[in-house]
Amino acid sequence: MNDMDQAKNDFLRLWRKSYSEDTEQPKYAYEFEKCFRPSKTILWCTRHVVPVELEIRVEPRKMSLPYADVRQLSFYCADEEVFIMMGTIFQVNDVHYSDSENIWIIRLSLCGEDDPRSLKDMIDYIKYEIKDTVDLITLADFFIKIGEYYMAKEYYRKYENQLSINDPNMKRVWQGLSIIADIQGNYFISMEDYSKAHVCSSEQFDIC
Repeated sequence: MNDMDQAKNDFLRLWRKSYSEDTEQPKYAYEFEKCFRPSKTILWCTRHVVPVELEIRVEPRKMSLPYADVRQLSFYCADEEVFIMMGTIFQVNDVHYSDSENIWIIRLSLCGEDDPRSLKDMIDYIKYEIKDTVDLITLADFFIKIGEYYMAKEYYRKYENQLSINDPNMKRVWQGLSIIADIQGNYFISMEDYSKAHVCSSEQFDIC
């Protein structure tokens, strides 16, 4: 049995276990088992990628951020899908590996805006990281550290717009953009941005 067949069987076993009491789901599992073909699947496999199941606990009475049951909009009307607002904060309650299912299970709780768990730890962490220096370049560097590459890029661009072309801090902008491109696998762009940072360094050296 190859890796794709094993992954397919593991997925079906987990699916049937999760929806054992649902009368609608078995027919979709059967359809998937019958129609799934590896040749029609785009699969990106690396040894660093592992399967993960998220179990999210929602307490409607405590929630102040919007979320919605969108099962009626799903292609498969029996799917129990919930749309959760971007930027919602989760508390990680437990992370463990299931030997029986060969999968990591992460249990989360959805936090409301007024939940003291939701922002306190994050705010404390941000204060510790950026200390008393709060400028756009520092925020951009911080967003890279926490994996928010889109936000980091936005702040680098905003900072760039405030600088003159010969400003010494342009080097930090291009270095940051180069790092983001490299992380995202855009190696040609990364090299271009790195070269621009190097040019900035050379120009500053010549001026000195």
